[in-house]
Amino acid sequence: VRLVDIPLILKIGVAPALAIVLMAALAMGSMAAQDRQARGLREVAQQRFPDTLALQNLSERMTQVHGQVYLLLSNQAAGIGPESIKRQIGDLSGEVSRIHDAAQPLAARATGDERAALESVLAGFTQTQASIEDLRQSIDGGGMAQQASLARFEDQYGRLDEMLGSVVESTNARTQASVTVHLAASDRERLL
Repeated sequence: VRLVDIPLILKIGVAPALAIVLMAALAMGSMAAQDRQARGLREVAQQRFPDTLALQNLSERMTQVHGQVYLLLSNQAAGIGPESIKRQIGDLSGEVSRIHDAAQPLAARATGDERAALESVLAGFTQTQASIEDLRQSIDGGGMAQQASLARFEDQYGRLDEMLGSVVESTNARTQASVTVHLAASDRERLL
């Protein structure tokens, strides 16, 4: 079949039909690119950012526990509310347990190095809780026992704070890197 033998109406109709097919293919490609972008940004928005904020919140709560221990010991030394000091230190031990429980889902969702670091932080929460319990028990033991327990608590808290700070920093960096990757992919696909 030669082109000259094809009726004019078919020749005129081929160009718009071809244009429609090409536009449909372009639209499908664009929709697929948008879907990939949406999935990537959804992962960042629904998991990375909340996990980062949760870790920062846990770190702040541990800092508050640390400060409360010293406030309670200062109150004890000043003779303020001595009957409730032991109970309040026990309450702080319960708060560390709640912090530990709040961190467990974060560790369960994490993978690779991030998971290992969060598992270490969970162990650090458990050890810090044990050192607070030790401190609570030393209240009745006198000044030397209490000072030794406080030194163990401070040492354990220092290690936990360093680990937690490192995890928060690396999680922030991963979140920023993930956002950067998704934005770069979005820019590339928009140019296409």
